[in-house]
Amino acid sequence: MLRALGQARGASPRQGSSLFDHQENESRPNDVYDEGVVIARDGLVYPGVHKHSVSNGAAMFPNTFTQQEYIRRYFDDFIDREENGKAVDIPHMFTIPKGTPIPRHLILINECLARFSLQPSYGMSLRVSVELNKSLDEFWDQYATKETAEKWLDEHPFQSAMTDDGDQIWGQK
Repeated sequence: MLRALGQARGASPRQGSSLFDHQENESRPNDVYDEGVVIARDGLVYPGVHKHSVSNGAAMFPNTFTQQEYIRRYFDDFIDREENGKAVDIPHMFTIPKGTPIPRHLILINECLARFSLQPSYGMSLRVSVELNKSLDEFWDQYATKETAEKWLDEHPFQSAMTDDGDQIWGQK
């Protein structure tokens, strides 16, 4: 099993994994853009491990300035939608601690600087409540601390974040 190198956090508009076909991004304005994944012709999601691949799994970050900006922007969008009377799910944060074992059917890829992606290690189906989302939910249930984005933001002020290239620091947390 691989182990997470440092504390990493993912965000979701729901209390569980909600990856979807990235071709649906235009029709899903209330979802997190980065939760869109590429589905192959055979209907499966494969790991995106080459230089030009998109994040083909759950995007995760340590507590960096980029991650803070990403979460704050998404949370602001959530508040705007709620104030406009739209039915929205409360966004949640999932924190996995350093040293967390990564199951063999998932891989944690360092995509760029402080951006990671928890992806399938082999082709998995994305159909609602099937395989990939279910695998991620089981991982979150077993290893992650789940809290609302609002609570997480209250407990992690922007000034406590680190730079994206500060892996010497955030890799130790």
